[in-house]
Amino acid sequence: MQRALLDRMTVSESVEAATRIVDCYPNGGKGAGKSYLGALAATLANYPRSVSLICADPLRGVVTTSEFLPSVAELVKWLERATIPLWNKAKSETRTAEQIAGREVPPRRHLTVEELKEKYGDWHDGWQPLGAKAQEAYDKARQRIVAEIGDDAFDALPDGPQQPADYAL
Repeated sequence: MQRALLDRMTVSESVEAATRIVDCYPNGGKGAGKSYLGALAATLANYPRSVSLICADPLRGVVTTSEFLPSVAELVKWLERATIPLWNKAKSETRTAEQIAGREVPPRRHLTVEELKEKYGDWHDGWQPLGAKAQEAYDKARQRIVAEIGDDAFDALPDGPQQPADYAL
């Protein structure tokens, strides 16, 4: 759709289209000067080719809405109205592309068996986390408690932790 909006008529095509518009009016070709045809052609050349071709069509174009030779202002109004659906379609395509791009999620990486065991433990150990993380958490918790109550009081606790995972942070 973006290409359709950017595609323009060549100078010769726009002059031919302007001549088709003028020829649709009785005595139009005789009264139209080169500057008038040039103004119509320049106006047509500034709009998308597909819209300009429809504008010059005797059955669907500007001649169906204008009883007399159209002024440049009338031609611009007609072309602007006819271009609106193209702009709306282009905006819709852009929004759709942005939404689709926003939905694209990178593939999810699943944890390996070893990573799962590290994170959740092995069923042989009652699903307690294994490894250095659990031991580190236990050591930090023990240091905080020992700093508050002392080493002897900590060792004297009757229901002390049995596994490092009890102090996971």
